[in-house]
This record gives sequence, structure tokens and C-alpha cells, in this order.
Amino acid sequence: MRNKAFTLIELLVVIAIIALLIGILLPSLGSARNSAKMIKELAAARQLGMGYLMYTQDNRDRMFLVYDRTPGVDVYNDRGTKLYDARTQREVGDVAGSGAMYGYSWRLAPYFDYVVDGALMVNEQAHAIDDARFNDDINELEYTYATNNAPSLGMNAVIGGVPGFGYQDDDFGDLLLRGWGLRRITKVNQMQFPSSFMVFGSALSTEYPGFEKGYYYIRPSQSHFDPNDPDKFGRIDLRWKGKAVISKLDGSAGTQSEFQISLLEWINDGGDIRHLSDNHMLWGGF
Repeated sequence: MRNKAFTLIELLVVIAIIALLIGILLPSLGSARNSAKMIKELAAARQLGMGYLMYTQDNRDRMFLVYDRTPGVDVYNDRGTKLYDARTQREVGDVAGSGAMYGYSWRLAPYFDYVVDGALMVNEQAHAIDDARFNDDINELEYTYATNNAPSLGMNAVIGGVPGFGYQDDDFGDLLLRGWGLRRITKVNQMQFPSSFMVFGSALSTEYPGFEKGYYYIRPSQSHFDPNDPDKFGRIDLRWKGKAVISKLDGSAGTQSEFQISLLEWINDGGDIRHLSDNHMLWGGF
């Protein structure tokens, strides 16, 4: 009676089929992982957006500044460490004189219950901050500074407060003064299209090793996106298949492309403010 067994050719065929299936499935698995990461960032954008709206409701429609040296209230980080004393208007403890709380992160944190992982820090940023928490070489100041300055989502600099950002900067020339309509926004009711105004967006940095996928502000730009030079596209990162996650003033969140975000397309085409679509209201046009 003959023993039943696979021949060498049959084994090779099976191995080839398995290899082919793996080759087909791997890109799908990679795409699924990226989709899961994008969904996490969208959830963070919604959480930050809701926190932002809660702040405006508590403060008579006034918008929360991107950067503020005099927040008017005591500021703490997620560890309960006091960072800023409202009475003396000074930073306190290890962060004194460092500027580690002037970005939006820790000032807005009470409105999303000081959630760092999944709100301020998502995906790579969350892993980096987790490593920092358990690293004896990372002190309180370094942890607080990195979390404050490199959240996954940056805030729209048009809202105000960012040092060096104005409306007559050399890199903008007189363009904004000649009709693009960007203005400093201080109250929600100044916006005609809150559903089109961007508050938060995927950010990119080269300044904080280990925390590259984030920065505390994003800003209008006249240049195309360059992953090697974040400043060219105002620190917005098109990391989701050429799109960035954004959160709008009405609390909604989604993704938008460079074309939808940038004013550059309209500048190159001789665009007129009267012809701007809702997408180009993102930066505060009116």
C-alpha cells in the first residue's frame, strides 16, 4: 500500500500560493493600520474641538488664544503639577521662565479632562510621551515642555497670540492687506461660516526630536507642502494620503487636501476674495 504524501512540486505550489496571498494582504493590512491611526486622530480632533467650544461658552463667546502669557487662571499639567500662578502672573516650580505652558495644550486641558493620550498626543506622539513618562532622564520640565509645544494637532494661528505672527509680516507682504480678508478673530460670532473655519489641524515639526508629528500652531502659507520643511506649508502635515485632519469651529472634524487648505492655488490663479469657496474660509476669510 502506497503512503500518501505531498510531492515536492505540490509543496512548492502551496508555498507559492501562501506567498502570493501574503503579498496581496500586506498592503491591505498596512492601509488598515493607517486608517486606524487616522480615526484616532479624528477622534482627538473632535475631543479638542468640543473642549474648545466649551471654553467659548464659558467665556461669553470669546475664542481661546493659541498662545497666551497671561491666561488669567492657574494652569496645571496632567500630573497635577502647577505651572502658572494667576495671582502673580508667573510660571512656578520647575517650569519657571521656560515658556512651557504658553501654548494652548495645558491651558485648554481642563476642557478635555487633561487627557494626554488620545487627545493632545495621538499615535506616534502618544508613544513618545509614554516613553518619556517612564524615562528617568526626562524631567518634569522636559515632559511638560514637549507636551505643550508638540501636540499632534496645532491650532490656527489666525486666532491670535502666536509670537511673531502678524498681518503685515514680511513673508506675507501686503497680500493680506489687499483683500484676502484674514483678520484676527476674537469672538465666535465674528465668523460668518463657523462650519468652514479651522481651529485644529494635523501638525508637523522638526524642532522636537521624538515628537515630530505635532506642533502647537499651524498658520496660513503661500508655499506647497514639504515634509522636510514644515514651515513651508505653515506646519500642517498632510500625513493621511495627502490630507490633514482638521477640526472646525462648529465642532466637526474631517480631512482636507492641500488644495482645500491652501490659499496658494487662488494666488497663482489670480484668485479674487469674492470667488473663494467655503473651504478657503478655513483661515478666517470673510
